[in-house]
Amino acid sequence: MSSKASREHDDRAVEILGVRVNDLETDALHDRLSALIGERAHALALHVNVHGLNLAYRLTWMRNLLNEAPIVICDGAGVILGAR
Repeated sequence: MSSKASREHDDRAVEILGVRVNDLETDALHDRLSALIGERAHALALHVNVHGLNLAYRLTWMRNLLNEAPIVICDGAGVILGAR
């Protein structure tokens, strides 16, 4: 994974329990994915729910995995509530 691809859009993210979650609407997410594909970048696009955030809070390896991915989107209303 290139560092450019992984850190290019950090300004559109919030941190919840130590995990960076991208604040992207559907069109912006599609644009980011298209850009990664166009760059032929090797990258993870992940989603996280409340259970995943709780695990990442306790498990350093999971928190690191999520934070190293260029795209982490929320999966559920609990994550959205936690971001407020």
